Amino acid sequence: MVEKEYRERRDKRIWELRQAGLSEREISARLKEEGWRGTSDSTVHTVLNQSIDKKLDPDYVIPFYCGNKTATLHGICCFNHKIGMPEPDAVFPPHQLEIFEAIGKNDKTLIVKGRRIGATDITLRAILYYSLYGFLRGLQTIIVPGTQIELAVRWIRQLRVMLEKAGMDTEIDYDLTKRGTLTLKNGAEMMAIASNAQLLRGQPKVGLVFLDEAAHFDMQSPTAVMDAVEPAVANTKGHLVAISTPKGKRGFFYGLTLDKDNGWIKYYYPSEVAVGHSIKPGWLEAKMKERHTNMDFEQEFHNAFSTPQNSVYSAVFIKNIQESGNFDMIEVQPGEFRLKEPRTIDKAFAGLDIARVADFSALVILGRNEKKWYPVLIKIFPHITWPTMLIEIERLYREFHVVEIAADKTSLGQGFIDFVVAKNMRCANIGFTMASKSQMINHAVKLFQSQELFIPKSGCDEIIKQFGEQMQTDTGVGMRYSHPEGSHDDAFWAFHLAAQAVGEGYEQYAGFV
Repeated sequence: MVEKEYRERRDKRIWELRQAGLSEREISARLKEEGWRGTSDSTVHTVLNQSIDKKLDPDYVIPFYCGNKTATLHGICCFNHKIGMPEPDAVFPPHQLEIFEAIGKNDKTLIVKGRRIGATDITLRAILYYSLYGFLRGLQTIIVPGTQIELAVRWIRQLRVMLEKAGMDTEIDYDLTKRGTLTLKNGAEMMAIASNAQLLRGQPKVGLVFLDEAAHFDMQSPTAVMDAVEPAVANTKGHLVAISTPKGKRGFFYGLTLDKDNGWIKYYYPSEVAVGHSIKPGWLEAKMKERHTNMDFEQEFHNAFSTPQNSVYSAVFIKNIQESGNFDMIEVQPGEFRLKEPRTIDKAFAGLDIARVADFSALVILGRNEKKWYPVLIKIFPHITWPTMLIEIERLYREFHVVEIAADKTSLGQGFIDFVVAKNMRCANIGFTMASKSQMINHAVKLFQSQELFIPKSGCDEIIKQFGEQMQTDTGVGMRYSHPEGSHDDAFWAFHLAAQAVGEGYEQYAGFV
């Protein structure tokens, strides 16, 4: 290789490493590792500061970040020094540069983060950079906030202001730029859209969908949004980015973290990664001492999917009632869970939650052994006919010598209860109201706290999941209970119906038939 060609290739490699965010000293060290000649710090500095006119060549792409605190090359050393760094004399920490690279190379990027690590800011800067120089040229970027749409509108306005202050307003197509949008002359467009599946459908050329604070989406169907955004980027081979601080073990964002083979490349950044950058030393320690409980702190700053404060049962409470019971279940056939090591029981009560339209039905049988109650059977029924389900319930009723079944009589429930009674099975019909649900939960809590009632330690993940997902909201006239769209609460309420049956609190509103 002739010397001129060698230097050109070396210089090209130097600019590649600078575009990746390496400092001059780091570039010199990397070149030496790769076996290049002429790799001193002074050589690297000379290459990076050679003729500005060459760097203004139309084919030249300015690096995203130069790696230095202050700008060189009269401010065109990198994109971020040109549009302005987040803070004077700031540098981007490694996790932010990793986020930038991930957005550009991954089809699906999922980032679980602690607070104040600058994830949203670096993502917006990456979107603007890729829209000007990268894979988003000529394509749409849809920004979907998990909280308020006005927040995303403000972000897009800030991106426009960045370009204007940097003297790059010639890149903006002002005729097409409207409120909540930013359109560039190269055809790229950034727009803010509320977390509504219908609004996401039909966008013609989506290159990237950015779901910010995705665990906080407040919508009727989070899964419907995913059903909308994935086809939206299919035609353009675009990218999906979902970033969020955890918000409990619920929702589609939490579900994405559980599936190892769903195509999402996952990154986890606790707040500690930003100490010395966007977080001052000692700030995290002070926050923990102030007012946060350990569970809140772990979720807000350490990426832990804890149970939200408005959950019926906290994660710590659930763990305690699992471990104190210390027994496992096993799935003996689809939807039917029994004790892994059967125990002798002297009495059994059952709870039956009857499906209406979208939910399943569930039967939970609590058995007593040495004055302690625990599930001896959990049966989740898919959408099957009543006669088939009745046969199964009668079989299990006889097998476990159930004393009574406490069943939800609301809506269609009373009709099914009539069939149960016709089969000579004793049944307590309980109407589901805010008051009766609160009564059942309070009764179960008393049994849990006195260590008379337990849930499985393992082997039946569904009921543990439902315990963690059930939420309560104070309406002023009582507690309203709910669970995430796309999930189920049938086993949860069947368990509490059974727990109510073992106590004495249900007679005031339940009638034996």
